[in-house]
This record gives sequence, C-alpha cells and structure tokens, in this order.
Amino acid sequence: MGKQKVKSTIIGSYPKPGYLIGDLTGREMLDSDYSFMDKRRDELGEETFNTLLDKACAEVIADQNESDIDIITDGEQRRDHYIHYILKKLNGFDYQNMYEKVVKKSIKGNQKKTETQYVPRVISKIEYKYPFLIDDFNFLKSKTKKQVKIGLPGPTTVVDAVRNEYYKTDKELAFDYAKAVSKEVKALHQTGCEIIQFDDPGLLRNLERAKDWGIEALDMCFAGVNSATIIVHVCRSYPNKQLEKLGIVYKADESYYPYLLDLLQNSRVDQISIEGKQGNLNPAVFEHAGDKTIILGCLDVGDEKVESVNEIVEQGVEALAYLKPEQLVLGPDCGLLQISREAAKGKLTNLAKAVEVLNKKNN
Repeated sequence: MGKQKVKSTIIGSYPKPGYLIGDLTGREMLDSDYSFMDKRRDELGEETFNTLLDKACAEVIADQNESDIDIITDGEQRRDHYIHYILKKLNGFDYQNMYEKVVKKSIKGNQKKTETQYVPRVISKIEYKYPFLIDDFNFLKSKTKKQVKIGLPGPTTVVDAVRNEYYKTDKELAFDYAKAVSKEVKALHQTGCEIIQFDDPGLLRNLERAKDWGIEALDMCFAGVNSATIIVHVCRSYPNKQLEKLGIVYKADESYYPYLLDLLQNSRVDQISIEGKQGNLNPAVFEHAGDKTIILGCLDVGDEKVESVNEIVEQGVEALAYLKPEQLVLGPDCGLLQISREAAKGKLTNLAKAVEVLNKKNN
C-alpha cells in the first residue's frame, strides 16, 4: 500500500465567461444586488440561458481536468454569489427590498467597520422548500472522473450577509438556517456527493461569536451525515482593490487562525481551508491543526501573476514540517472569480505540478 499523498483542490468559484456576464467584473458581481443572473435569464430566455450555463460549467470542469488538480467544482458558474444563490432557494428572505448594512470585522482586537453592502431582509422563518443543488452536482459528476465537491455558505457568514428583521437573536437565525440547509446536505449525500464544503469566513470575523454558537451552528448543517468529508473554508476576505486604494483594512486578522483552529477541534469538520498566500501565513499555525486536514491557500486570488511551481512547493514543504502529507491539501486562498480564466488555469496547473513534486519528495 502506497503512502498517503498531498492533494490539490479549487475552493469554489472560477472566472465567468463574457457570454454569461458581459463586461461585468467578478468584483462587481460580488458587490451587486445579486439579481444579475436572474436578469440575464429574463433577457435570453430560460432555454438559451440554461444552455449557456451548461457550456460555462463544462468549460470550467474541462480546465480543472486539464490542470490535473485532484478535487474540483463546477466553478460556481450558475451562481451570481456564493451566499445568495443558496438563500434564494429557501423561504424567509426578501430580495425585493434590500437593506444597506455595515460590515464589521474584528481587526487587532476591535470590531471595525470595513464596508457597506446591500443585503436581503429576513422577514419570516427560514425554511427548506425543495432540493436545489442535486442537478448541479449530477452535471458536475457527469463531466469528470475526479473527486468533486459542492459548496454552501456557513451560518455565521449568512448572518453577516442579511438584515435580521424576524429573529430575536442572530443565534436563532443561524440555527434555523442550519436546520434548513442540513436537509439539502442530506439530499446531496444521498445522491452521491461525498465532499461538502461550507464557506464560513464569518467565523474568523468574531471569535467570541464562533465560540458561543458559530461552530455549533456549523455542525448542525451536516447533522446525521456521517460518512461524507466535511470542509469549512475560512478565508480572511475576498481581495478588494478599491478598499486597498482607500487604505481601508478589511481583512480579518490572520493572527486569529490558531484560536479558530483550536475551537474547531471539537467540530465534526474534517478539513479546514485557510488563506495562506496573502499575508504570508506563518506555518507554525499548523501546530493547532490537531488531526484535522488543512487546505492551505497557496494562490493569490487577487493577482494575475501565476505562482511558480517552486514557490508553491516551498510553501508546501514549510507546511509539511507540521502536518502529515495526508493532512495537507493545497488550493487557492479563496475563489478565483476575480481573475482571468487564463491566470486561473495557469495557477491551478502549477498547483497540481507542485503537489506532484511534493509527493515525489515524500516517497
């Protein structure tokens, strides 16, 4: 039996083609009112739009197959936003009358305003209606022989992405969201989805909240699903060049990672995905990994520059001073939505080559 190996993956999103989004940038999609894809469906008609979505997904899956990374997604081509694509499928959210909400993050021990966003209102109980990711999963699975994963937003991140006008506390909101989305997780797993990822950067924005109820809410999302691999992705934030130009510090503090890793030790989560490239994360943080697998961000998702194979290998070697090879997966810091398709494929190709080098070193 061979040694367990380091693996490679994408986090979730991939650049979208012009035939889907025109001149809109990835950053503009993140900052929009989350209705762009609905408008495009209305413009093009249901049949034409769905054909283009399938085309975009197939192209993205082909790129990942050709880059030879180990675990792939559909690039979230059907989603105008990683959170709101999911919330729109549940009862309880009003997207017609948006609210301008201040986003706060814990930076160097203080809760600071970083930006404002238009968010939907929670106006009634959050409830599950019907399975909504099964078709996405089946299409993805049909286009590859590789391992695949499906992503959903985590509860604390959902709390930050909405205006709570119904629940007495954010904890109640998070728990009801978790209970609703757990039904989708069960449906996915019953369909054959073996890797499910929760994108929950909200955990890192406020460690007290994470400790009080955030991780409990996260575990509720996959209650009763015991054989799937469960991932939580906790980046510090998507890159935002506009805020950087204004001198606004908007990323959650990377010094919080050791504490969050400690908190996650008692969670059912199998793998923890963290941002490692931007900010040059100190690999000593992995002393807090316990027996969890770490998905280490080795690709800057806000820069067109393609990291060299050697550059990625060096970061992997540093991590392997603290982790076993089977505990390490290399990936981007976050989704690749904001860069070009050429850069995204180049980065993933070098990522796969770096993993191959690391595994040869470990034999």
